[in-house]
Amino acid sequence: TYIALLHELRGQGVEAGVFGDIDLQGHRDWVERVCRTAGLGCHLPLWGRPRREVLADFLAGGRATIVAVDQSRLGSEFLGLELDDAVVDRLEAAGADACGEGGEYHTAVTWSPLFSRRVALAWDGIEEREGHRVLRFVVSPRPSPAAALPT
Repeated sequence: TYIALLHELRGQGVEAGVFGDIDLQGHRDWVERVCRTAGLGCHLPLWGRPRREVLADFLAGGRATIVAVDQSRLGSEFLGLELDDAVVDRLEAAGADACGEGGEYHTAVTWSPLFSRRVALAWDGIEEREGHRVLRFVVSPRPSPAAALPT
């Protein structure tokens, strides 16, 4: 579960979660609750900022991988893709909000100037959950290429 992953990360020295929510109060409430349950701090630095500004700032220095898609809005071909301008163009062409604020997709941030090292994800399958296709992953000592995604 997500809380189990947060506990695992806490055991590796992570002290807080940083979340990219912009304006969905229900999701803010959820991440604050799961972080509190896992004994982690919770930061939402993008709260209330314009979407295009947020995206431009993030892509200038951060990296994130798409780890879940709403099956009613996006196809599985987006799973495992690293977010960049070309992927954002494809997302918008498919009718998604550029930042995924409508729940069309979710990411895991793998690099930020705030991190001491890149987070490497190893794929462990794809599952369906509540109308979403979700990559199962574990934190790995080295990156897992998108080409290695299970089908």
